[in-house]
Amino acid sequence: MRMKKSVVGLTGGLLIAGLWFKAALADHTPWHTPPDKWQEPRVYHTPFEESYSGRIKIGKGSLGVQRAEKSWSRNKAYFFIVSPPDFGKGGPWDTVISIYNERDYFVQISLMDHGNCHPKIDWINEKLLYIEVWWGRILGTTIVFDVERETIIHKEMVHWGAIAFQQWREGMQKQKQP
Repeated sequence: MRMKKSVVGLTGGLLIAGLWFKAALADHTPWHTPPDKWQEPRVYHTPFEESYSGRIKIGKGSLGVQRAEKSWSRNKAYFFIVSPPDFGKGGPWDTVISIYNERDYFVQISLMDHGNCHPKIDWINEKLLYIEVWWGRILGTTIVFDVERETIIHKEMVHWGAIAFQQWREGMQKQKQP
């Protein structure tokens, strides 16, 4: 009888520990849905890595003459212009986004040392900008910038999930082989 209680206690303890470990592991995976459930590779998001903070600078610049194309906000009160890098020259590449917000200066967001593709920049609403910059082929950052407060209100890392997708597929194929 004593032996039976010990085994039951041990088994119950292992079960609880296993469930706790599985829950803890689930909380630390980088994706909402694991790659074995994906139909194709996808982008997934993780918390912002502070080591990339130095690549995103916010400053001010003079209004001067704006020769570049203006992208107006929905209410036509604000606009941004982009000074893109010359990809014909070797990297690193920098992009500067100059934002007019009815002040006597531009708010400038410098995206420094990014990959060889243009950042995606678009208005979310009348005062919020969505910015997506890729630092390389598989890692980038998304930013939400409030042009009235002149501050980043959200940022997180984005990962191109092709490698994770491929590794999960290969792992599943190996499991199916006899």
